[in-house]
Amino acid sequence: ARPATRGALVRCRLAPTTMAPGGGSGGAAPHQVLVSPEELTVAQLERRVEELETKLRYRDEQLASERELSAKAKRKIKQLLRKIAERDEVLADLRSTLEAVTKLNFASVGERHEATMRRDSSSEKPDKPDKQAKRSQKPRKAAIQAEPEVCSHGLTSKDLLVKERADIVGQLEGHLGQMRANLADSEREIQELEARRQAKEADWKSSPDSMRSVESTQVHWQALSMITQQIQEKRRFAAELTSKTRELEDQVSQQRALIEGFMHGEALLGDARLRSSSQDDADLSGEASGAEDTMRNVSTRKSHPDACEDEALRAFLSAAGAAAEAILSRPLLLASFEETPPRLSAESIDGCSAEERVQVLSLFAAWVCVSGEAMMLEDVRLTMAEVTELTGTLQTCGAQLVDWDMTRCPADDATMRTLLQSLALQPLSRLNLGYNGLGPLGAAALVGFAPSWTDSLEQLSLEMNGLGDGGCKEVATALERGLLPRLRSLELGWNELSAACAPALALLLAGEAGSTVKDGRRKARQLEKLGLAGNRLGCDGASRLTEAALRWPSEVLTLDLSMNHVDLKPLRAIADWVETCDEGLEVAVSINLEWNMLDDAQAMLRLAQAIGSKRLSLSDAPGAGQPLVRLS
Repeated sequence: ARPATRGALVRCRLAPTTMAPGGGSGGAAPHQVLVSPEELTVAQLERRVEELETKLRYRDEQLASERELSAKAKRKIKQLLRKIAERDEVLADLRSTLEAVTKLNFASVGERHEATMRRDSSSEKPDKPDKQAKRSQKPRKAAIQAEPEVCSHGLTSKDLLVKERADIVGQLEGHLGQMRANLADSEREIQELEARRQAKEADWKSSPDSMRSVESTQVHWQALSMITQQIQEKRRFAAELTSKTRELEDQVSQQRALIEGFMHGEALLGDARLRSSSQDDADLSGEASGAEDTMRNVSTRKSHPDACEDEALRAFLSAAGAAAEAILSRPLLLASFEETPPRLSAESIDGCSAEERVQVLSLFAAWVCVSGEAMMLEDVRLTMAEVTELTGTLQTCGAQLVDWDMTRCPADDATMRTLLQSLALQPLSRLNLGYNGLGPLGAAALVGFAPSWTDSLEQLSLEMNGLGDGGCKEVATALERGLLPRLRSLELGWNELSAACAPALALLLAGEAGSTVKDGRRKARQLEKLGLAGNRLGCDGASRLTEAALRWPSEVLTLDLSMNHVDLKPLRAIADWVETCDEGLEVAVSINLEWNMLDDAQAMLRLAQAIGSKRLSLSDAPGAGQPLVRLS
């Protein structure tokens, strides 16, 4: 039955039902088997262990495959950078040779013209002014009609121009060959991924229903989703590479046409054209480099500030002097500074010494203060020396940062405390400390410095930090007491949380965080988004949070409870609430129960029918519009 609602409030996909031992749906057994509760528990645990081992093996395979692809990409990038460096050296030599030849041609033409004038003036007698003027024009006419000048290398200016064009074509064809090889590799990888996806689908279809548990079903669909995403990314890359390859083929064709014109004497207009064509060649070489840079997302630069495209960054690095050499000599690192906003990763500082890392972090902090208000760090393991230099630079520059994104940048407790102390001086509105292993001690330190952001912080992400129930309770209790009244989004996913921390979190969702009753009206709920994916809240914890979220259904809230080992209890609690709520109610709450053990079609049908009978609809409030329940 399809409920008559203004918006889709329920989206679901039924997972295969796992039948209990002795169930009747699989056919009548020849005799009845009695199983004790202890044996049943052991069997369930063994099946659970097998499912987890299968999932772990699959993730290990995925990790090994990703590492292999990453290593291969790094090798290709290093090879490409070496080729680019060699090409730049060749181009520099060609330009210097061309400049020298051009100077020799001008000098030779001037000397011969002066010699001809002296010889003619000494051999001829004085004549009438009009005749003398006519004769004085003869040497100039002869010089103009003379054959192309020959330089010290035995090549004419025409030959040099043809040679230079041929060199440019050779370089473009080298880039074109590399791009075609990369395109072939990309197409081969797409075919391998397609074959892998088809094999997994075939294996899944051929497996008996009795082997399809809830956990194995989740692992299967997750694997197919990851493979599909990889295929889409590979196809986007291949499409972009194909476009760049065609552009480069057109450039090669144009250069070959110019060479043919030079060989037939159609384009030789003197030394002035030679100089302008050399400038065009430099621009063309830059275009070829740009195509290759787009293909690899690597900016090729010479080791001087003038190589920067950003005028402000060029002035900044020029002012930095010798300290900027570590940046200018590494294309990936320079590209990190050129991003908007700047983003520093471990890959960009790979190969830097300890002293160079400190200098780079200091310059990066200074550049962030100059160029914007956001600090972005990824996969950079920070030491005390680096954090001290980084925070010192921020203080010296008078930084006023509103966005601090530091993902996978672990540090010891003392170093992290030093960093948080410095961040307390910034008017942050968004703070992301995900994947940093803060632990309960780091959570306590964060709570200690949080009062500095009372009037500014709106988003806080602590995903994958090993907070546990203790760290979560400390954060939730502090927020419940009104620590960060402007906070709207809190991310606590993958932090090993259980049902023990649900009561503290439920207080936030129920709208009791610092709430006061005035003129008979309750203060609005503080949080609009709470992420708890990947924990072990279980049925009891999820049910308690669901009930707290639905206490004020018209206030915007997105609650993520995906992958929390939840069964039908929260779903039934939602159905009970719907059946007792007012008819025609506008709902602004969205609860995500994806990747949980929800395999009862009757429970889902009951929820859908209840929503249809009550004619619930989606709220028009800003931030609302999501389904009441998400199951797939």
